[in-house]
Amino acid sequence: MEMALVGTIVALLGLPADEPMVLGVVLLSALVGMVVVLFWALNRHMRRWIRYAQGKPTTLGLFD
Repeated sequence: MEMALVGTIVALLGLPADEPMVLGVVLLSALVGMVVVLFWALNRHMRRWIRYAQGKPTTLGLFD
């Protein structure tokens, strides 16, 4: 969900591009943003799973 949101926001802000170079930069930024969000979410999920496996509370802060 977050990946689609990031990709859509970047695309909506930058897609009225006429030049192919600008279009490539916009699409590449959307792709990079989506990959960053993917790994952020995966890291968060793994951290919670590890804390659950260790028997610790799984509630984490906003940036954990």
